[in-house]
Amino acid sequence: MAAITTNATMETTTQLSKTPIQYEPTLSQSGEYLDDDLKMYTWREFEEFGVQCPCCKGSKKIHRNKYTFKNSHCKTKRHVEYIKKMNADLQTSEDDTQFNNETYQKRIKTMKIQVVKEHQNYLIEKQRCETLRSQLKDIMTENEELHSEKNQTSQFIEELVASNKENSKRLKQYETMTKMMMKIEGYEVDNE
Repeated sequence: MAAITTNATMETTTQLSKTPIQYEPTLSQSGEYLDDDLKMYTWREFEEFGVQCPCCKGSKKIHRNKYTFKNSHCKTKRHVEYIKKMNADLQTSEDDTQFNNETYQKRIKTMKIQVVKEHQNYLIEKQRCETLRSQLKDIMTENEELHSEKNQTSQFIEELVASNKENSKRLKQYETMTKMMMKIEGYEVDNE
């Protein structure tokens, strides 16, 4: 994520940016690194994320065209030298494997422990997300219920007000008729 600050408003916004894919040559069955036909990278990944080659250390060049990457970049002197160096390092590391086997076993054990911890954290976060999703669903259902109750209450109040207006009209009519009858019978009636 990158923070962008403008001097005029001094507001900070965050943007998610897509990180380019780090290119890795294929280790062939013969035991050497090759730039094969790049099957592991799709055309869409090149276009959407871009691919960055480690042969260009310090360069921020991101390749967005699979065809150009394969047919131009992979044939540059720098890239060819990078593949040669990787193959030479692979040979050296194979020779050192006998001496470093114990070190590798320790690294593998450490990595397994780390993977288990990360997986546990993932499961905890997944459960937390599920709980939040469930709570959100309950809140949305409750909100819809309250909205329906409000609408029905408003409708009921409108009906009561209309009914009261009708009853008020009838009451005035009865009052007027009662006054007229009292006048006819000779009673004195106060006019208000």
